[in-house]
Amino acid sequence: MDAKKFGAFLAAVRRENGLTQKALAEKLYVTDKAVSRWERGIGLPDVNTLEPLSEALGVSVLELIRSEKGNDGGDHTAELISAAAAILQANTRQEYTATALAIFTTLVSGLLFYTGGLGNWGGSLFFGALLSVAQVSLFYLLEGRKDRTSRIIYTVSGLLAVTAAGLLLLLSL
Repeated sequence: MDAKKFGAFLAAVRRENGLTQKALAEKLYVTDKAVSRWERGIGLPDVNTLEPLSEALGVSVLELIRSEKGNDGGDHTAELISAAAAILQANTRQEYTATALAIFTTLVSGLLFYTGGLGNWGGSLFFGALLSVAQVSLFYLLEGRKDRTSRIIYTVSGLLAVTAAGLLLLLSL
C-alpha cells in the first residue's frame, strides 16, 4: 500500500463528505494529527481502524486499500490480506524502534548510574528502566499514533517515570 497515494485518496474522500480532519478523527476516536499524518502519507492507520474509516467515509475497505473508488465485485481476499500485512509490518517497525530505544536507554543510563557510584547493578538498571519508560512514552507521543486516551496515558506514565528517576537520583547523591 502506497502511503502517499492512500493519503491523497483519504483527503479527497474526506472533503467530498464535507468532513474536517477533526470531525473524521472524532468519529474514529483518534487525533486530528493522526488523520493529518495519514493524509500527508507519513503513516498509515492501524488495521483495526480501516473498517470504521471506510464506514465514516462511505467507501469499502477495498477502495481504501486500493486508494481508488470502484469495485468489480470479485473476491479480493488475497489483496485485503496483503494490504493488512503491509500495515502490520509498518506498525511492527515502530514497535521494534521503541523496544530498541528502551533497551539502549536502560543499559546506557544504568551503566552510567553504576559507574558513577550511585547504586548497585540492580538499582542502576531500575534507574535505567525508569528513564526508558519516559523515553518510550515520549517516542509514542511524538509518533502521534494513538487516540487522546492513549496520549494521556503516555504523558502520565512518562511524567511518573521521570519523577521517580529524579527522586531515585536525589536519594542516591
